[in-house]
Amino acid sequence: MSLLHLIGNTPIIKVDNIYIKCEFLNPTGSSKDRIAYEMLKYEKVDNILEVSSGNTGISVSFVCSALGKKCLIFCPKSTSLYKVNAMNAYGATVDNRYNNLQEAMNSALALLNGSGTMKLLNQFTNGFNLIAQYKMAKEIEQTGLIPDIAICGIGTSGTLAGLYKAFPNAKYYTPVTQQFSIEGISDGIPLPLKPLNCNLVEYPISAYSVQFTKRYLAQSNGLWIGSSTAANFYIASKIHKMKGNENKIILIVAHDNGWRMT
Repeated sequence: MSLLHLIGNTPIIKVDNIYIKCEFLNPTGSSKDRIAYEMLKYEKVDNILEVSSGNTGISVSFVCSALGKKCLIFCPKSTSLYKVNAMNAYGATVDNRYNNLQEAMNSALALLNGSGTMKLLNQFTNGFNLIAQYKMAKEIEQTGLIPDIAICGIGTSGTLAGLYKAFPNAKYYTPVTQQFSIEGISDGIPLPLKPLNCNLVEYPISAYSVQFTKRYLAQSNGLWIGSSTAANFYIASKIHKMKGNENKIILIVAHDNGWRMT
């Protein structure tokens, strides 16, 4: 039996008055397991292509392995060695020669070139991405938790779109990095899934704040989470301390575990 049935239904915990949807408890340690399975479970083509900074690539590799499919993942050079090794371990072929995601996408499209024997999933435009993340948001809603404020990073914008569809009245924040980058944040790729009417506020964050938050959550709560989740939690904690927000329900999605950066 494969582990596909373990995808989803992740718990919600509360740390320092911040609600955390623990998506890192999916089988490969990432929220991307949801979208990979949603994109692939009805797919009839056996040769799969995907473009990813690594997280979706791992999940696609995992699901393809469970479904008996082959996959080729196109990644930037900056993708961590852990992620490349994980994709290889699941049986994927990894092409990580590219300076950014757009270059990787261009190469994938050139290889595809109308081929009927290969399928490019394209998480950035695939509607199953939104369906998967909306299911995640409905799991939150079913607990009776209705966030006033939600914080999430923008990779494909699928998480933001799923949350917004379920909770259109919430106020949304997203981290904006200063002179550094976080794997999983979009790198020049168009984002058609991004909801246009969302009340989205960009919140600047430093590399020090991300690293400090990762250590704090690990040492005080036993949570070893990735950089994007640390950025989300840092912003959530700052917003919670603002006047008028003391009693508001603030939610973040913990996308992946800390091992993804090693």
